Amino acid sequence: YSEGGFFFANERLIEADECLAQCPEGLYCPRGQEEQVVNGSPRATMIRNLTAKLVFRPTGVSELYDLVQDPRELSNLYASGDPRHAALRGDLEARLLRWYALTSDVTPTAVDPRGPPKVPDPLPGGDPWAVHPARAAAAVDPEDLMAINGVVED
Repeated sequence: YSEGGFFFANERLIEADECLAQCPEGLYCPRGQEEQVVNGSPRATMIRNLTAKLVFRPTGVSELYDLVQDPRELSNLYASGDPRHAALRGDLEARLLRWYALTSDVTPTAVDPRGPPKVPDPLPGGDPWAVHPARAAAAVDPEDLMAINGVVED
């Protein structure tokens, strides 16, 4: 399970201003640039198991993938109309709802007087899009979709 993004209509903790204040060298500068767009990081929730993955976006395009037939997640089955996919989608959505009921929390109603935490790791060299050298050494070929998804072929 995972979740993230914003629903701007009710969000108290929009981070764009604080992230943009760190530009161009701050680690979160790119995040601020993304949040400047009205729907830059839409609210989404994900659930996956060994055979399927569902990404649910209440205000955007949701996704459903058969990870056995489509490990690269190239064919979105969310709105396919196939009854098998509808059953899988319903099962994953029910599991997601149960997870939310067990784990959800509410947005704070008061602002923390201490302010936001300080950014621990500014990017070197002033380029907000620079890749940290340690990450660059471990990076996979961006064209190798199998490697990006952690698939090792024999």
